[in-house]
Amino acid sequence: MIMVKKAIYMVGIFALMLSVSGCWDANDINEASILTTVLLDKQDGEYVFYVEVANTEASGGTEGQSTQAEKFVIVKASGKTLAEAREGLNRQMRYPIYLSAVRALVLTRNVVKEDITTYLNRLRSNNDYRKKVILVTTNEKPEELFEVFKKRESVGFYIEQILEQLVAANQLTRRTTGRYIEIMTSSYSSFIIPNIRINGEAFEIDGFSVVLRNKLVGFVPNAEWNGIIFLNAKRPEINYVIPSDEVEYTILVTLKKRKVEPYYKNGQVSIKIRFVFDAEIEYSNGNDSGRLAEKDKKPVAEKLKKALERDIKSALETSQKEMKSDYFDFNNAFYMKYPRQYRELSWYEAYPKAKLEVETKIRIDELEIFDYGTHEIE
Repeated sequence: MIMVKKAIYMVGIFALMLSVSGCWDANDINEASILTTVLLDKQDGEYVFYVEVANTEASGGTEGQSTQAEKFVIVKASGKTLAEAREGLNRQMRYPIYLSAVRALVLTRNVVKEDITTYLNRLRSNNDYRKKVILVTTNEKPEELFEVFKKRESVGFYIEQILEQLVAANQLTRRTTGRYIEIMTSSYSSFIIPNIRINGEAFEIDGFSVVLRNKLVGFVPNAEWNGIIFLNAKRPEINYVIPSDEVEYTILVTLKKRKVEPYYKNGQVSIKIRFVFDAEIEYSNGNDSGRLAEKDKKPVAEKLKKALERDIKSALETSQKEMKSDYFDFNNAFYMKYPRQYRELSWYEAYPKAKLEVETKIRIDELEIFDYGTHEIE
């Protein structure tokens, strides 16, 4: 029984290594330190690595015991530089470090608020890393983060699954470390990174860390999730609950089209964002069939329109007025239309002063398209 459990576990590790590297000598599986999660923190002026290493010798416990063996080992090393911290890891490893199995890179906000550039530059120069690995931030204590699953499940795998499920459900845009590096090295550097926190015996995304000029400038909570996703994701689908008299309608809103139209006149940057939404009534809490009565159609459409515009405007206002950070990539659209003017101005200064307008069109079920015109962000 012991050997069967160990064999199953070893097959899983072997399959993982094949999936990320393309090939591997099966005889060497026990002669590599296979990392699945990398966390970087900064404590008392030093860089601190925490790495989750697959325990290839885990047997799952002795026969007749219910206690599960730890499938992962957490190794910690620190140094005044990233190179020193990495050397500390190497000294503690029995076998050479294998990085191609890493599923998630976790940066604490202690690191991001000072300088994210050094680490991402190091990652870019290291060919052992998968550039498609996901990146998240956290404000949790590293030791507590790695104790959530008692080292019986991979923290990196779980985080990756959370993000992939949201991407599959059109609730999030997937951005890999490769994309962050690309933005970081461009003339304008601004982006958001999903932030995770502990929720009982699991993790959840509780908002986004905002990075501008390669340093943390703020945090956007989940309250602005809808607006951020409508402005960032390709085809997001979000449920809205809209009241009408004593009935509440749950309506699935789907973004069908988003168009960013930049303008430049007399030194003033203007951006119009046009949205086309489909909205389908899924159900209500009333005794009806869920279909809207004729008298309720226009009021419900107007309430839905206000809710959508409220969420979008709120996300735009936070990015422009509070964060002063264009993490919606409007700069790319402006550059495509006005390349010379873009090179002549500073987008860091132009975006907070830009004139932003929102135009929405909503089609509810079998109703005609409701066009509510253009609404400037005040």
